[in-house]
Amino acid sequence: MRRVRHGVGVQIYPNVGEEDICRYEGHWDVDQMNGIGKCTYPDKSVYNGNLKNGVKDGYGKFIWPNGDTYDGNWKEGRIEGGGKFIHHDGNVLSGMFKNGCYHLV
Repeated sequence: MRRVRHGVGVQIYPNVGEEDICRYEGHWDVDQMNGIGKCTYPDKSVYNGNLKNGVKDGYGKFIWPNGDTYDGNWKEGRIEGGGKFIHHDGNVLSGMFKNGCYHLV
């Protein structure tokens, strides 16, 4: 019999080195990250938001290590839909995104 993650919990994924880890805190549904969660990656980037079947899907905020942020909608792991990208130098792209790219209307 295999254990299945279900409910709310924390999973730490070791990487190559002892100090390099990914950390997920949030909801699980039948062994998949589903619902609201927080992912912290080895490069110190952070995602807070909705996940579906283990990937970013729905509303969420991603912060890159250099200070860039995206706050908006995701689909199947890609930036998709309405949102706001703020570059660490202050430049802002606000509006619609398609397949990870800003979409000029």
